[in-house]
Amino acid sequence: MRILKSIEKRFRAGKVLGKRSNDADKYADYEKRYGEMCDSLSIDFRRNYNELMQGSVPKKYARLVQYVPGSSVVEVGAGEGVLSLAMSMKKDRVRAIDFTPVRHQAGKDLQSSWSSSGIAVENCELVLGDVLSNPELMDGFETLVACRVIYYFTDRIDAFMEEVSKRCKFVCLIANKRRERHFEAGRESPDLGKYAYYSTTPGMIDLLERHGYEILNCHREAGEDPIVVGRRR
Repeated sequence: MRILKSIEKRFRAGKVLGKRSNDADKYADYEKRYGEMCDSLSIDFRRNYNELMQGSVPKKYARLVQYVPGSSVVEVGAGEGVLSLAMSMKKDRVRAIDFTPVRHQAGKDLQSSWSSSGIAVENCELVLGDVLSNPELMDGFETLVACRVIYYFTDRIDAFMEEVSKRCKFVCLIANKRRERHFEAGRESPDLGKYAYYSTTPGMIDLLERHGYEILNCHREAGEDPIVVGRRR
């Protein structure tokens, strides 16, 4: 864990990637939407750090890969890129996009570590960027994947999906099992408000159908994150 804290500390000191962004306004907007997530590593990455550094893909991510259609995939809100790196072992081309510098850097380090161990992940491109401001980052990919992130787009969610529908034949949305349980139990979400609806299977289905996708598969296995896969009509 000392290594993880060191990564975060170096980022806060501006030593990981230099300047956070040339566009201060865009970064400030992102920071407003995501708060402390801007300069911290994800809980899952911390929890699975030792396993990841040993070149092993945690079961959670290995499970998700099998449900993602298409040969070229772009993942938005990819964090440290664990899912994208896992997908790159099965896909022809993968792009992992995240606008969190410390997580992006951790993903680059993980990719380098895996490559040094002989794991073929060179066809995964990790990109530091914001698809809300630069939707062209999704150009040229057959499938979009959004894991535990789509509901954070809040009032921009429909504008984002409109851009997705212009580009991607398939969409794979993955929600958060805990958030879904809370929503179904009628518990309010202080950070998401009404957009917590999109952390549920019905919400993901509604979103995809509203933007011209037919539902191919829904997966709600006990104790696992719900998944909805759509194909453009």
